[in-house]
Amino acid sequence: QCSFCRRPVGNLYVTRSAEHIFAEIEMMVVKYGVKDILFMDDMFTINRDNVMKLCGLLIENKTTIKWLCFARVDVVDPEMLHKMKEAGCWQIMYGVENFNLGILENLKKGIDRKQIFEAMKWTKNAKIETRVCMMVGNPGETREIVMENIRLVKELDPDLLVTNILTPFPGHDIYNWAKSKDLITSYNWDDYYGAKPLLRLDHLESEEIMELYEKMIKSFYFRPSYIFKKMVNIRSY
Repeated sequence: QCSFCRRPVGNLYVTRSAEHIFAEIEMMVVKYGVKDILFMDDMFTINRDNVMKLCGLLIENKTTIKWLCFARVDVVDPEMLHKMKEAGCWQIMYGVENFNLGILENLKKGIDRKQIFEAMKWTKNAKIETRVCMMVGNPGETREIVMENIRLVKELDPDLLVTNILTPFPGHDIYNWAKSKDLITSYNWDDYYGAKPLLRLDHLESEEIMELYEKMIKSFYFRPSYIFKKMVNIRSY
């Protein structure tokens, strides 16, 4: 239900069976020698039974495949994550977007800070790499909120951080809202790539959004602790 997500077929969610997915994976491994798969489903873990069944098939058949997926922090649990790891999952990307409850409610994320930190702890315990997506330039956001997000994402400490500027793509609830209030600053589609402010906000100018966007990225990746952690994980020249 997120306000920045498209729902081209409405609120319908369709999933393929674990058996069907497994058969396609086997075909890719045997016929094409595929070694790594990305599941593009935004909510790969939402159908728990299907995920557990797929993992069981991969484990039972000793399928030599590594894979990564996207998930929500409110639809994972320790048992499922350990099963996914055993079945070859090596990375999960969580769409966190924000730590501020008011902004999360504006975005209709339906999650809270406790769920974010719990999911991260469980995923790390399962020894699955973590990638977190954050957004800057959300309606209602202030400089103080973004600075707190910068502090908290470093405390969360994922393996990778993906940061975007909120982009009102057509089909999103937020696009319809912004267009009705004449808040969209450009309809040049070359600007719609996730790293340019396109909304007039009450508390942040475009220049400040760019500054905070860059600050979130640089302050995360240029931490001495982060650099050291990456260096010690290098296994060869």
